[in-house]
Amino acid sequence: MELWLKVTADEYELPMAVADSCPELAAILGIDRSTIFRSAQKYEKQGRGGKRRYIYRRVRVEGDIEEWLKEESDVPETKRVEEDHEGKL
Repeated sequence: MELWLKVTADEYELPMAVADSCPELAAILGIDRSTIFRSAQKYEKQGRGGKRRYIYRRVRVEGDIEEWLKEESDVPETKRVEEDHEGKL
């Protein structure tokens, strides 16, 4: 299973948005999926880069994540913080 993430570009890489697929993350963020895909590929090849405020990543999850997610389904959903077009809150 893969997860696609937008994370902070610091040492902590805190998640800003998470989705099951690249097109889904693109729809959440309102950007083109090729932007996310290229950025994730660049990260996989080169590691952290530049003076960006965020990074797009593809994370492969191993194990029985589906069962874990079913167990955690009782947890209420959190509200996603909307960003304006400049990326500021």
